[in-house]
Amino acid sequence: MLGVNKIIMSIELTQENILNLILTISVPLLFVIVPIYLFSLFRLFKEMKTKEQDLWASLGSPTLIMNNSLSNNYLVCKWLVKKDYKNSTNEIIFKLGKKSRLLLISGLLLTLISFASFLYLAAYVLPANGKTPNNQINREQLELRPENRPPLMSPRY
Repeated sequence: MLGVNKIIMSIELTQENILNLILTISVPLLFVIVPIYLFSLFRLFKEMKTKEQDLWASLGSPTLIMNNSLSNNYLVCKWLVKKDYKNSTNEIIFKLGKKSRLLLISGLLLTLISFASFLYLAAYVLPANGKTPNNQINREQLELRPENRPPLMSPRY
């Protein structure tokens, strides 16, 4: 335990390190949240289609792939954000709606945090550390001069 504390205490808390940590945590979390959210929506749509067809039709008969449009997505997201799933008499739809709402909001927040951190890192932190394209090596320095080029074929001995 003491070794972990020494490592944590030795980490320098700079803007760049904090933003890198935020990105390192938030992006992989999105890779976990999005499939869970999509599976939750799949189960929710399936349950609505079989048990509450009027509700399913009022949301535009949504599916994940075939009948997936902006208007259907808007109606479903609005239904989730407004917590209209509470009006359902079906307990499974209520639980799936609550879970889907939580996953939707957390995914959106993580996306915004990741994007804002990336933009801030790229716009302010990296240029302040001198890691900008302005410090590039000249094209002439990158090209190999004839005397420095390796031979095309090694000579036979």
